[in-house]
Amino acid sequence: MVVKNRIGVVGSGPIGCAMIDAINESSNGEVMGIWGRRFHFAKELAKEKGVSKVYGSLNEVFEDDELDTVYIATPNASHYEQAMAAIEHGKNVIVEKTAFMTADQANRVFDAADKQNVFVFEAVRSIYEPNFQILKNAIKKIGKKNSWGNPKVPKLFQAVFGLIERRKSSTFR
Repeated sequence: MVVKNRIGVVGSGPIGCAMIDAINESSNGEVMGIWGRRFHFAKELAKEKGVSKVYGSLNEVFEDDELDTVYIATPNASHYEQAMAAIEHGKNVIVEKTAFMTADQANRVFDAADKQNVFVFEAVRSIYEPNFQILKNAIKKIGKKNSWGNPKVPKLFQAVFGLIERRKSSTFR
């Protein structure tokens, strides 16, 4: 029997919607409920995706004993407070990139997670893509020493990572 990670989604916009699709396609996750800043959009999305719960407040998400994990897909400035609240309630946290606004916020979140024995990670899929390894290798080549023995340090390296949209939903807010 496969034990499924029971996930509450915080955020009913395009990223949260895409994550619901991804979780539903997986064999080891299950979306238990969704919260959105605009309740009626979250309710519409839940109906479209077959999600049984629509939370009326963030506290309802964090206090839901049926959840193992909270996935945070809200504006970046909200991530810190929402992650800390989830951790305080003993929830694992997956937070969309950019996870936190400062290194200090990130350190506080990871310290709190250690104390509560839960995990926190940033949803950065590009680091798992083949293009990321190509980029890492290219940076290593740029960083080799020049003819005088001094390391070459890139001043600017710009890259664009893209993905093919697989969204089946029309509910984007």
